[in-house]
Amino acid sequence: MIDLVSGSWPPETCGVGDHIDALRKALCERGIDARPVRLAKYGLLQTVRLIVRSWITSDSKAILAYPTEGYGRSVLPFFLILCRPGSVLLHMHEYRHKNMACRWLLRLYRKNKAIFFSNTDDMTLYLHDTHQPEQIPGRIRKVMPSPSTIQPVRIEHPASHTGHFRILHFGQIRPRKGIEEVVEVFKHLKSVEPSVQLTIAGAVPQGYEYFANEIDMSLAGSDIALKLELAASELSETISQSDAIFLPYPDGADERRSTLAAGLAHGAVCVTTYKADPDESLKKMTIGIAPVSAAPSRGDWVRSSSQQLMDACSQARAGKCDAMIAAALQYSGTTSFQTLADETLKALYSR
Repeated sequence: MIDLVSGSWPPETCGVGDHIDALRKALCERGIDARPVRLAKYGLLQTVRLIVRSWITSDSKAILAYPTEGYGRSVLPFFLILCRPGSVLLHMHEYRHKNMACRWLLRLYRKNKAIFFSNTDDMTLYLHDTHQPEQIPGRIRKVMPSPSTIQPVRIEHPASHTGHFRILHFGQIRPRKGIEEVVEVFKHLKSVEPSVQLTIAGAVPQGYEYFANEIDMSLAGSDIALKLELAASELSETISQSDAIFLPYPDGADERRSTLAAGLAHGAVCVTTYKADPDESLKKMTIGIAPVSAAPSRGDWVRSSSQQLMDACSQARAGKCDAMIAAALQYSGTTSFQTLADETLKALYSR
């Protein structure tokens, strides 16, 4: 039996919650008894049960996903280091963006048998902070990129699209996700290209309803569509019908971005922010722009991003993005939850 531990599970809005639930389903398809465990913010009793079961049941294993919306600032996930050695796989989705106290607590897992990271930067920094080499005898340290949690209903080639250009942004509607920049760029686009069809689709995490309302009010009268809480199939259709996807992550795109993974899995032309030293494979699959923090001014960034989006739509419909689309689909084929499930089982049951 494998306990999958998370503070959030669908239908709650949490990217990591969606991720571990998809992993649970992939494990179940392999005949594994994969049990979802909700570790609530104050779930001390649940934590004790997990620790005790790991010691009294020899085949008990657990996967800890960190962080999730449901944990909040709880320290309970860190107590799972007290489980039987080798029985817990930590899947760390964020490290470098956590505060110093949280990072110190995550370092308690430095001697853990297996740790998966969702991106290379986090693994590199974690190994540096814990003074560990990348290859450690008897331990597993791996980057496991986030697969798409949105399965394509179908894949449309942008060259088949007709009518006005269609540009989409999707993701969580909350601060520090780049949504404010999206609104600015989309409003500028509407002012210079009134015919372009612009859509913002997203889900609202609990506690951020006020922020979603502010975004809704800021779009009033702009002819920019705001679609909240779409079903997965509806979102898939919306992605497929778009000429370009706009994903301006404040700190740049990397392997952990599930929204980028979803765009790539649909063969979409993704315009996204690059870090100072972007991965070469990412550059083959996407169209890059600098983050707003690297631009001469916010206005310059808004104007250049708007032009880049229009150029991307033109290139996509003209068939000039075929190599990019092919690279995106090839990448998506290697980052499935089936692959993640296989690697998870190897990590948990290897000697």
